[in-house]
Amino acid sequence: SGDEGWQAFHPDARSPRSFPPFEQYQALTEALLSGAEAKVDQLFRGFQARLTGEAMRPEQVRQMLCNLSDAVNAALARLSGAVEPFPPPQEGDFPPEYLKSLANFALDAAGALNHRRENLREGQIQQMMAFIGENFRDPNMSLSVVAQRFSVSEGYASQYIKRCTGKNYSAHLEDLRMNEAIRLLTQTDLPIGEIVQKTGFEYKNT
Repeated sequence: SGDEGWQAFHPDARSPRSFPPFEQYQALTEALLSGAEAKVDQLFRGFQARLTGEAMRPEQVRQMLCNLSDAVNAALARLSGAVEPFPPPQEGDFPPEYLKSLANFALDAAGALNHRRENLREGQIQQMMAFIGENFRDPNMSLSVVAQRFSVSEGYASQYIKRCTGKNYSAHLEDLRMNEAIRLLTQTDLPIGEIVQKTGFEYKNT
């Protein structure tokens, strides 16, 4: 369970330290974890409005900024562990400037996360296509086999195969097998039955 981890960096909802509402800090962390840049920006604008538009006591301002830096840093630590944490607010910091710097830091981190995820996704897609290209001759090759090989759902695998080829998995697999069969027919003297077997098509000798 992640409950213990949440308690490690979220203020207790019943504590005076949970101002603004606890749910807003949680929403910020979740937005960072998902790389939702627009949501992160929206939440920080809300915190900025609260900071400049309400009569907050100095200790409340500091608590809010501490909570925000805790939520941001803990989210980033869970994502990579390689990002240097944003420093907590100091006595000499001007709260609006600190909040603006923290917001920019969080938005940059969310953007970097999305870029990294996209690179990982593209790498996985390339590996997936290579796997199909190397194994299409196997008569047991299926979308399920591809999905299990890369620990993704069949829907995910199908979506990205179509993104790369413009065709669904079955059509792409049939194209690979047909092209290989044509190549063997034109470049070798193999009998048709053997070519069918070598290209993954089902062969029935009647």
